[in-house]
Amino acid sequence: MSENATVNPLVRDAACYQEILDAAGIGIWEYDHPSGTSFMSSRIVAMLGYRQGEMPGVADGWFSLVHPDDQPRVQRRLEAALAPDNPLYDEQFRMRCSNGQWLWVHSRGRVVERDPAGRPLRTVGISCDITESKAIERSLSDFEERLRLVMETIGDVFWLTDRARERVFYVSPAYEQIWGRPAAELYANPGSFLDSVHPADREAVLRLQSARAQGLLYEHQYRILRPDGSVRWIRSRGFPIAAPVGEVVLYAGLSQDITEQKLAEDENRRLNAELEERVARRTAELEATMRELRASEARFRQEHAELELIYRNAPVGLAVFDRDLRCVRINERMAEINGRTAGDHLGRTLREVVPALADGLEPTFRDVIATGDEVHNLVLRGVTGAQPGVERDWLAHYGPVCGGLGEIVGVACVVQEFTATTRGAAGDQHFVE
Repeated sequence: MSENATVNPLVRDAACYQEILDAAGIGIWEYDHPSGTSFMSSRIVAMLGYRQGEMPGVADGWFSLVHPDDQPRVQRRLEAALAPDNPLYDEQFRMRCSNGQWLWVHSRGRVVERDPAGRPLRTVGISCDITESKAIERSLSDFEERLRLVMETIGDVFWLTDRARERVFYVSPAYEQIWGRPAAELYANPGSFLDSVHPADREAVLRLQSARAQGLLYEHQYRILRPDGSVRWIRSRGFPIAAPVGEVVLYAGLSQDITEQKLAEDENRRLNAELEERVARRTAELEATMRELRASEARFRQEHAELELIYRNAPVGLAVFDRDLRCVRINERMAEINGRTAGDHLGRTLREVVPALADGLEPTFRDVIATGDEVHNLVLRGVTGAQPGVERDWLAHYGPVCGGLGEIVGVACVVQEFTATTRGAAGDQHFVE
């Protein structure tokens, strides 16, 4: 070739184009309709794992590599592409590789030559491996399906809008259940959301637009009116979604029906108020009772003091003995009669206190304890330590002492001496000596 010779630009460009197609992973194919033979570039042959010359060249042989499930659809598209209006053939399908694996292929082509009658003579096109993108597509589809199932299962409403809430991109099915309104209405008219808000809460909901305008997180509670007139409480939380450059372009959020919670809170408040009222009322009653108890206690102390004064200064002898006949209480007059101090009586038995009279008194004491009957006007005659050797006379009364449960716990004694004044008149009395 001489120095002045030039390379055919078509040949030069074809080589360049082939390099570009190879770099892009795109193979070229051609089908000759009259002969029924096809040509596939080395890229397609290698893509399917064959060597040059191993690929079937006839139409039926090539078509046999298409997945059986895809063959009817591919056949229809191929036949449609032969129409006189010369439409583009564009299809995705699976082809069997030399190792038996299935490869996803995206193929596009068009009839480029026809005979005078309009019958196709030659079709050319390109094919590329889309297995990886199909796997990604399936993964995304699976993820979308799982997300859809989650959105349809949860009771909360998930929503996605633009920043100004002028467009609703998505709202989960729970919206129709909670709001009682069709989601299609919200998609068609995003402003209809505000129509559902309770009139008393609309101003507060509108104020949240400033938070959205600033791209802030927000959470608020409000009421909605359902078409049937019922009221539901809603808690909504909004989350800004920023574009790669940092500007907030979308808002996603969750809206939850908290009506039952609100009703429970109202019921708790009512119960608490009722409890507080009862507590206040009961406290007032207890305070009144305490005042009465304090007044009763004061009266009791006064009465007890009076009784103590009378007990100490009574002109008759007074004493109390327990069931074991031990002295547990005695006044000064009784101690004087017995010739002992009051303290010397306490804890001592009847026999230790008045040994000379014990044989006659012990049966009487035990009878009072056993029967609970009182004994009145019992005349005693004997000697005590007050005046040793001097016989004296007393008029005695005995009665049971009861405990808090009504049980008999001892014997009370009342004794009055009448030795000097009435001795001669006591002849008809019953004497205990």
